[in-house]
Amino acid sequence: PFVGLEMYHPSMQPIPVPPNPPHDFSVLFGDDSAFLSWSEPVQLSTFGKGAWNDWRYELEVQNLDDQESNSTRITDITAFHYTLQGLEKGTQYRFSVRAYSEGGHGPWSKSFTGTMYSNVSTAPSLLLVSSEGVVHSGMDGATLQTVQPNITDAADLVWLDSGMYYVTSGGEVAYWNSSGEVQEVLPLPWVSSAGAIAVDWIGGKLYWASSAEHRIYRSNLNGDSVEQVIGAYVQDLEIDSLSGNVFWTSSHSVQRARLNGQDRVTYWSVENFSGRQLAGITLDTRGEKVYWLVSGLDMLDLYQASSTAEGSLVSSTVQFLGTVDSYTVKHVLHFYDGKLFWLDSDDKVAVRDVNSPDVITIPMETGRLTTFTVVQPSLQPLPDGYNSTPNVVPEAIQPSEISVAGSWDDFNITWAAARGVEYGTTLYDITVHYGNRLYARVTSDTHYNIRDAPPYAPLVLTVLPYTYWGSAGQVTVHLRSPESVPSLPIRPRVFITENSDPLSSQTTYTAEFRWSHPQLANGLIQGYNVFYHNASTQNASASSAVSMTTVSNSTFHFILENLQSGKTYFFQVEAFTSAGIGPRTETVNASTEVVKPPPQLLVVGDSGLSLADMDTNQETGLTQEDIDPVAVGYLGQEDSILFVDGGTNRLLSVHRDGTNLQQLAQLDSAPISLAVDWVGRAVYWLVGGGLYRYRLESEDPSPTLLASGLGQTGELVVHPLQSTLFWTSTVNNKTNIWTSDLEGNNRTPLFPMSSQRKRREANTPSPVTVAPPTCTCPQDITVGPGLSIDGIGGGSPEVYFCEEMLAVIWAADTQGCKCRVVYNGTTGANTGLPCDSLTVDASRIYWTNRAQNKLCSLEKATGQDKVCQDNPGANSVVSFSASLQPFPDPSCLTPTDYNGTAQLNGTALSSTLPLALTPAEQLPTCSGISLATVTYTIYYALLNDSETAKDCGNGLACMNKTTQSLHDDINGLRPFSHYLVQVSAQNFYTRKEPILGPSTILQTAIGVPSPPVNISTTPMLPDWVDVFWSKPLILNGPLEGIMYRVQYQTDPAGSAGVQEKRDDWVTTPTGYKASIRGLQSGTNYTFKVMAISVAGSRESAQVREATFPAPEPIQVIDVTNTSILVSWQPLPSNIITQHVL
Repeated sequence: PFVGLEMYHPSMQPIPVPPNPPHDFSVLFGDDSAFLSWSEPVQLSTFGKGAWNDWRYELEVQNLDDQESNSTRITDITAFHYTLQGLEKGTQYRFSVRAYSEGGHGPWSKSFTGTMYSNVSTAPSLLLVSSEGVVHSGMDGATLQTVQPNITDAADLVWLDSGMYYVTSGGEVAYWNSSGEVQEVLPLPWVSSAGAIAVDWIGGKLYWASSAEHRIYRSNLNGDSVEQVIGAYVQDLEIDSLSGNVFWTSSHSVQRARLNGQDRVTYWSVENFSGRQLAGITLDTRGEKVYWLVSGLDMLDLYQASSTAEGSLVSSTVQFLGTVDSYTVKHVLHFYDGKLFWLDSDDKVAVRDVNSPDVITIPMETGRLTTFTVVQPSLQPLPDGYNSTPNVVPEAIQPSEISVAGSWDDFNITWAAARGVEYGTTLYDITVHYGNRLYARVTSDTHYNIRDAPPYAPLVLTVLPYTYWGSAGQVTVHLRSPESVPSLPIRPRVFITENSDPLSSQTTYTAEFRWSHPQLANGLIQGYNVFYHNASTQNASASSAVSMTTVSNSTFHFILENLQSGKTYFFQVEAFTSAGIGPRTETVNASTEVVKPPPQLLVVGDSGLSLADMDTNQETGLTQEDIDPVAVGYLGQEDSILFVDGGTNRLLSVHRDGTNLQQLAQLDSAPISLAVDWVGRAVYWLVGGGLYRYRLESEDPSPTLLASGLGQTGELVVHPLQSTLFWTSTVNNKTNIWTSDLEGNNRTPLFPMSSQRKRREANTPSPVTVAPPTCTCPQDITVGPGLSIDGIGGGSPEVYFCEEMLAVIWAADTQGCKCRVVYNGTTGANTGLPCDSLTVDASRIYWTNRAQNKLCSLEKATGQDKVCQDNPGANSVVSFSASLQPFPDPSCLTPTDYNGTAQLNGTALSSTLPLALTPAEQLPTCSGISLATVTYTIYYALLNDSETAKDCGNGLACMNKTTQSLHDDINGLRPFSHYLVQVSAQNFYTRKEPILGPSTILQTAIGVPSPPVNISTTPMLPDWVDVFWSKPLILNGPLEGIMYRVQYQTDPAGSAGVQEKRDDWVTTPTGYKASIRGLQSGTNYTFKVMAISVAGSRESAQVREATFPAPEPIQVIDVTNTSILVSWQPLPSNIITQHVL
């Protein structure tokens, strides 16, 4: 039977056809190639291995960007991979592979879609951190190169230019500069706790997220100038420098903000515990896209959104791109050229096209990767149209570029646009503070409008110019809102000062109109307009036209001088600013009949001497720190202030403005008060129980002690018009006020005991029809510190004083009879009493209390309106005003014409006339008024016989000398001569040429004559010389009263000494002769003649003369009864005139 059949034919043994497609097909794109790989198809279980030994593989490549082109097939591939060359840059392809044999083709694999990298001048690369260091690789994992083996610990990194910033696992940030010979790693010490970093390549800033503080910070690239950007929990961080945005992911959200933290928005979020978390974020800067991965249980979801959409629209741009067949636990995601790169769960670099689900892992022979980045310049692009990095940080605005414009109720603060920004929008973060208002705003405008600020209000403007990339320095300026018209000046008031020249009977007045600053200046006061006019007090209708003057903004007074008596003057003032003129004050007026000077005090304090204006509360310092004033007075007419320096015991003077400091006198000790006699121009003080005086025009600079033994003295005042001094003194433990005249004489207590009072009342003059006055001053009153006198020049002067230990101020007449209580503060508080010093001006009383640090005052007339103010260090006060120092009638200031004659004060001397002068006199009506120091001028002239009818005021040339004493000498006169003498008297106030008093003729005594003259000698015989002379040229006395004496001696002097011949002389036609006999022959002699008077003698110059030699003995030659012939030896012929036998 037929049991089988075997056929021999090729078709009976076919070659197997691959039943399945290749699997694990992937395409890895390189810079200029594509590497395709796959695994062999899965075989059927019935196939033996030999069945596919000869299988080949065929690739199909389709250009998806050119749908009209045909696909390309590549066959006869025996390996499980293939590298394609020549693909077009930036083109998307779809790839498939299938296996085939001779028996036929198997099915196509799942296609893989991807895009070739774009054509760029710099090839992209990967920079990876592994356990082996920093590795550089191509995009396909080829050409691996370890470039920095020392960096193995990096959790995140970012590249910039030729360097790399990275974060260690400990949160530290360092910079690695890969260029240059030394590739240095520099830590950034200002950055800590970083978890993620990014770089702003346009603004030049480094950004990092602090994992400890949950904030994003930025700094300069070197790590300094750190500033907080925004608070956020950050896992991954990206920067879009082109749009000026920062992107970050937390575990469950994707967010964006401006690079400076503004405009925060959320793209996408998921609830906690949903099982889904963010796994990375990256940017397509040029494509304006943002991508992020969300991890699920074992897959990734890919999302995309617009990176530049407006904040309110961002969520609407979110698109789900599908599931990614991969997984990751690292927050590392990068975009380049349409592809996304991340680290998968095996720490391998995975890549896929954005628009393709196909994922491939880049094969690399490296250690375990911790992070990586893609490096290619296009990932850090510049804005369109820029070839270099533009400046995106503005320059600071200068304060001078900020101004205010508009009206006060609607104005703009404007500033200059910030310079320097070449890309991006400049914004201004401003704050405006005025009053209790604070406004903050961000604007792109260069102005800010305000409508609710008051006029000229202080404004504090802070402007911070910035872009999203960075900011300039903040500038703060102090401005003011625009001005408005000011309110009216406050406290208008008028003071009247009397201006009386002491030497003139005419009196003028000065009005000082004062005001204070307006309560609302509403701007910078530019000045004040003052309006004034006058009207007669007798005829108010006869007023003058209104005048106006303008004063500066620093002036708060207007002075109108040379005012007339009996006139009332009216004043108003208005202030003005640049905005206009404010309202005018109410009219104030003052009459020249009521003198009211501005209240001013001289204050002696711990800090020196000052002049305080109590109306304006302004003080002018008058002394330097090295001067310690302890007592003060003044001369009001001269604006001169006199005081004692306690450190040097000097009496000094200074002008009221603090200039012209001069020393007047040196004191032994410093007093506590000065009394200035402004009429008699003298200063009085008390020290050590003594009363002293210094006259301002005195020839003697030393003070004069007038009285001593005055007890324990205190304050001192003077009444020049009564020539009376008042002072406080403690005698027998009781303090009283004492009085005396200006010489310290006639000292009596102002308040006597009761027995003394009765005598005083009885002696008080009163009209016959009026009973003697009854004194009202309390008995046994105890006077305390503080003493002043008021009403000088009026009818009833009063002495003001404080009662010791009590808060009472008294006033008493100058007789100590009538007293009144000015102020009783015994039941009050804060009285400043008892006082340490007290003074009075035209309207108020002032006093100090050092223990309470008080300066108080009240109205003098009413005792009301008491005001106390703190014034620490004020030791004493003195009212200062020329009006408080009145002068008597001008005729009482100067002495009358001198009518006395100088008399000899004893016996005249030959060259001196000692004179005694009679005192200068005042008019009888001026009795009791202090008189300034009188200076006497003594005129004198030598009289000739022809000048007896002349005097010093009538053609006679006279010499003069001045003196302030009543006894003085005229020296240097000619003896035994007649002199005409006249005297005049004047003092400080004398202005006209003083009248000479009557003349008198006085003669000096006989003086010593001058030496005799024309001395000559003639030898007569060997023992005889005649001496001749003439009378003295100046006799200094009568001729008959002159005697002569001749003195002679041998030359050289012998034992006989000087010999004299007295009274034995005779007159000659030319003078006198004396014959000196008994001389030695042939001998030299000296001769001189003395002229002698009752006043003394004067000797002439000496002359020399020799006596003749004696002849030789006579010899008898012949004798007769009538003659004798004799002979002798002849002498020299030149000395012999004759021989006598």
